[in-house]
Amino acid sequence: MTAAHVCVISLCLLSISLQAVNSKDSFGDGATLEVDLSGKKPPKRFPKVTAKLLELLDVRKNESEGDWLLPRLVYDYDALEPFMDERTVRIHHTGHHAAYTTKMNAALQYLLPAMDEEVSGRNPLEHIQHLMDIPEEWRPSMGNQGGGYVNHAFSFFVMGPIGEEVEREPTGKLLEVIEDSFGTVERFRELFLGTGTSVFGSGYTWLCLAPRSDDLKIIRTSNQDSPLTMGLRPILVIDLWEHAYYLRYQNVRDTYMGDWWLLIDWDRVQQLKSAWQAPFPKKPKRGKGKGKGKKSKKGKRPETIDFDDEEDDIPPGQEQEKDLPEINGQEDAVEKDEL
Repeated sequence: MTAAHVCVISLCLLSISLQAVNSKDSFGDGATLEVDLSGKKPPKRFPKVTAKLLELLDVRKNESEGDWLLPRLVYDYDALEPFMDERTVRIHHTGHHAAYTTKMNAALQYLLPAMDEEVSGRNPLEHIQHLMDIPEEWRPSMGNQGGGYVNHAFSFFVMGPIGEEVEREPTGKLLEVIEDSFGTVERFRELFLGTGTSVFGSGYTWLCLAPRSDDLKIIRTSNQDSPLTMGLRPILVIDLWEHAYYLRYQNVRDTYMGDWWLLIDWDRVQQLKSAWQAPFPKKPKRGKGKGKGKKSKKGKRPETIDFDDEEDDIPPGQEQEKDLPEINGQEDAVEKDEL
């Protein structure tokens, strides 16, 4: 790691907004639940990030230098035409995603001396899962830069060239779980894209597996916040930062989202689903009577954590981000939502 890797990171406040569409509520009105994550606690256990998941997302390390490498795309820059133009994909990958990679490595360079061996040995997905293990003064920097690195890896991976298939749809087990959760693919599409429309400013809309079941949840996150921090297992995401679509669509986000839907490679979505560790088993709740287990002490959380409880799945509010030193007068262009 050289000093040239280090760029200035803008001071900002991470305001996390999440919208969850629970599969149990997805068939009627009022399916959208707005949740304020400020002050909420993260889960105590997280799904395992498997080697297969890292392989799919091309999250790999330059062992000689110790830096994490920019994930490679699984298609050419012009392969998503006509819905995503070559110039946008190229700038998005070699400009924005590459900059998040550089700045995440710079943040980790300063973080490693302050972290124990277990924490320092984690990969980027695990760092975002366990964001609260990052020293407080560096947590927002890692949330922004590491989150940008990880979120872009997911969003690039789930897209693919259309080829001769104009209308692609999920099949097999993925289709079954979508229909079990949302009734029909069309209903799922309506809920997913509707959630994307409601994202204010920059962010993402995700389809995630719950931590303790294969129930599907549709959520939205702001800026570079990630569902990984909430204990969820993402399998599909759309990037709603303007730099992802502005050259072709300008400010017409709805048209961009409709065209993006045609680019979803459902085989890759299924691969992500399969690569995630099996969900944590649900444990039976302790009884209240004699011989049925002890009650938890007042004011303390029980040892058995229900990951389907929003109180447990949600991370705390984020602190103000600490600046990295400025080197060679480089300015932070990635946080600006423009090309």
